Amino acid sequence: LHGDEFSKSTYRSFNIDVVPAPVFKYHTVTRSEETWTNSKRNYLWFGSTGVIHKGLDILIDTFKNLPDFTLHICGNLKAESDFLQVYSDLMERSPNIKHHSFIDIRSDEYKDLLSSCAFVIFPSVSEANCASVITCMANGGLIPIVTKNTDVNLASYGVEIAGFTENDILHAIFKSQQLTPIELDSHSKKILEQTTKYHTFQYFKKDFKEKLRGALSVLAST
Repeated sequence: LHGDEFSKSTYRSFNIDVVPAPVFKYHTVTRSEETWTNSKRNYLWFGSTGVIHKGLDILIDTFKNLPDFTLHICGNLKAESDFLQVYSDLMERSPNIKHHSFIDIRSDEYKDLLSSCAFVIFPSVSEANCASVITCMANGGLIPIVTKNTDVNLASYGVEIAGFTENDILHAIFKSQQLTPIELDSHSKKILEQTTKYHTFQYFKKDFKEKLRGALSVLAST
């Protein structure tokens, strides 16, 4: 199973081996207490197609009423013509909602964006160990604000979005704002430690080999 606890819970049988796929690290963004303070009001949505499924509509409807907070959007929205018919004018009228289109994660532009944001926010209805969120965590140490359906294990960091309404998003945003720069830095260090340990090709290779051997031993004994 590619995923984690949420993906596992969607199957009738829970006796499933979970093999998280790796997310490669290109950059590590380091910050001081001052940079955490400056980035604290900036949130990043980083996704691909299927933006309604991934909650971008709810985020825009929420942030349009939060002029003191900025939502950065990374994704090729040109492929979402129906979505743009409804939301393009609203995004243009909202100076705190910024669309950056597609961004190469190996580019300086991506690194600068990670440095300017404290949080990656993703209220998706269903993912499997959401790679786009983990990419922002692994490369920038961004603090995840996600639904449990993103299948990202928050461990001792991050903020869970309880549901799929604007009020749920607002509650999660306000909760994230209660974190001090020292707490944000502590969470970020834990995130970089976890992603460096588990989201590498070397760990994936070792994990997959061990679980495959375990499955084969069960077959051999039957």
